[in-house]
Amino acid sequence: MKKKIISITIDVIIWIFLLGFAAIVLIPLAFMFTASFMPSNEIMKMPYPWIPSEFRWQNYWQAIKGNDGNFLFL
Repeated sequence: MKKKIISITIDVIIWIFLLGFAAIVLIPLAFMFTASFMPSNEIMKMPYPWIPSEFRWQNYWQAIKGNDGNFLFL
């Protein structure tokens, strides 16, 4: 009985550690994903708006095209 309680406690500690680590990894990815759709002036607002006020799909086209229009992926 005591071994089972210790095993469950260790499992809970491992899961808490894994969930904390996953949050540390996923929060910056969520920031990059939501920021990619925002206008540039909205990214630096405090507090950070996690949902963009307007979705700008043009940001992806600008990234592909580049500033001078001659950007090429190699």
